[in-house]
This record gives sequence, structure tokens and C-alpha cells, in this order.
Amino acid sequence: MDVSGKGLLYLINDLLDVSKIAAGKFTIDDTEFDLDALLDEIKTIFYKRAEEARLSFKVSSSLHCSTLLRGDGHRISQILINLLGNAVKFTEQGSVTLTISELEAIDGSELPQLSMVVQDQGIGISPEVMEQLFQPFEQADRSISRRFGGTGLGLHISMTLAQMMEGDIEVSSEEGVGSCFQLNLPYQIDRESRVERDQE
Repeated sequence: MDVSGKGLLYLINDLLDVSKIAAGKFTIDDTEFDLDALLDEIKTIFYKRAEEARLSFKVSSSLHCSTLLRGDGHRISQILINLLGNAVKFTEQGSVTLTISELEAIDGSELPQLSMVVQDQGIGISPEVMEQLFQPFEQADRSISRRFGGTGLGLHISMTLAQMMEGDIEVSSEEGVGSCFQLNLPYQIDRESRVERDQE
């Protein structure tokens, strides 16, 4: 599929997701998924993209628990692909990293938090743009849109998905230096995998 065909497909998928969100028909699954397998897929996609863009790409994880978790692995992957896709797209030289770690439970939740941080050395985001970053159809400015393309829907969808999974996305950025997007999600280890691990 050529670039224009892929762009049209991404636009159609984003519009379908936004329509489902607006209609209240967007659902989140609660099933077992393997975080390691998810990260392997991410690596396969973005090592190639980073290589083509002549960027350094690294994934690291400091989790010490089982990676068989419960949640919506497909939607987590969708968010990470969007965040990493933006990081690669807006970084002309330097590096893009994805770091996975565990945070303490917050806001009275009994579940620990999974932190997934996407850091880049790209063009950065101005304070004015930061205020509307997660609004649908919003991008940095028209010149950025013409230069880099995009639908202006990915971050809106990603934030909505994160909130539907009782998490959020935090952003810090400096123009000309880079951006950091941190996806925080509560998680639980799959009970069956925990029993099997304890019996080993």
C-alpha cells in the first residue's frame, strides 16, 4: 500500500473510532494479554521506522512481576503506537525511547500503576499548543500539519482510551528539545498466571 493509501486508511480508522466514542459504543475489553508479546510487536514496528528515519530507538522495562496481565492489550498497543508514531514523526535526529515501569497505587486505588513513557528529541510543543493538545482535529499549527501530516485525532483518541481504562496521559515538552508522554494505567496480574507462577 502506498503512502497516500495508508494515510487514507489511518484517517478512516480514526474517524470510525471518534464516531464510536461520540455514540458511546466504544468498549474496553478485560482479558489476559502478554505485555512482553505486546512490546515485541512494538519493537518490530518501530525499530524499522526509526532505522528508516535514522533515529535511535530503545525499549526498556523494569517490571519484576509476571507480564501476563488483565486489561485491553489491543487498546494499550493502539495508544503506544500513536505516541511512538508521533515521536518518530516529529523527531528529525536523535532518539526515541519507550520505558516501562511500575508506580505505586494512587488516589486510593488498590491496583498498582503501569507507567509507559515515550520520550523523544523532536521539535517539542509550545505552551499555547499544549492547552489544546488532546482536542480532536487540533495540531500544533498549519505549517506543522502541512510539513508532517496527520489527522489531529490520534492524541484525542489515545487520551479517551486511557481515561476509559481509568488512567491518563501526562505531557511535558520544550520547544526544540523534545517531548515526553507518560501513559499511566492501573493493572492487575492475571490470576491464573499468578497461580501457575506460584506453583513453579
